[in-house]
Amino acid sequence: MVPGCEYIFHRNGQPIRDYEKIWDSTCVAVGLGQYFCKDCRDADGKYISAVDAHRRCPRCGKRWETPKYIGKIFHDFRRSCAHELVKAGCSREDAMHMTGHKTMSMFKRYSDLYNEDEIRAQQRELQRRRSEFKQQHANVIQMPILAAVQ
Repeated sequence: MVPGCEYIFHRNGQPIRDYEKIWDSTCVAVGLGQYFCKDCRDADGKYISAVDAHRRCPRCGKRWETPKYIGKIFHDFRRSCAHELVKAGCSREDAMHMTGHKTMSMFKRYSDLYNEDEIRAQQRELQRRRSEFKQQHANVIQMPILAAVQ
């Protein structure tokens, strides 16, 4: 943190212009991704040679300014966040606000990652809530609707 800096994410108090590069470097640093030599590939086209800390390929010796990044991307976590918010009981509207989705269709694309066990658990929870609601309202006295006096 830099005293007096208005930015949360910055480099020495200056705004970050390229988030993708910072994201990739951070993921590599914490073990969620890896940089690879763009030239060294196997017969299937897969990258096979991870570059070292100086971004040099140990196989061909080439140094890369921007090597190929393979690992977690920002949207992997946005998707997980959307899914976990809904799973935790947050309303879809509130979750959309938090994740920055503007349309329900796009939010559903991110948040609907449920497997069969999760769907069954949600259905059981819904049935439990319905039963609880019915029990709470079973003792309410229903007033008959009176016809309007003509």
